[in-house]
Amino acid sequence: MSEAVENLYGFSQRQKDAYWDDMVKKFELDMLTNERGWEERGREEGLQEGRQEGRKEGKKEARLSVAKNMLKKGIDKSTIADCTGLSIEELDSLQV
Repeated sequence: MSEAVENLYGFSQRQKDAYWDDMVKKFELDMLTNERGWEERGREEGLQEGRQEGRKEGKKEARLSVAKNMLKKGIDKSTIADCTGLSIEELDSLQV
């Protein structure tokens, strides 16, 4: 800013320094708050993704468990694959 514009407001140098100090502090606080907001958003997105992945894994484990029980009862793999959505290769890899 030009000296003429700065003097229009009648601030002393001390007042100007205090003003700019306050502006810098506000800027830093805004940046910190914004950063925390992004961190929180990232954390929430990570939790949601983790929950979705956990549900997906849980469903897979349940299908594998059902498939094992069906194999123990002597049900053919083709029927088990149709009922569980598992592939024949996945069924072949199960320890019964």
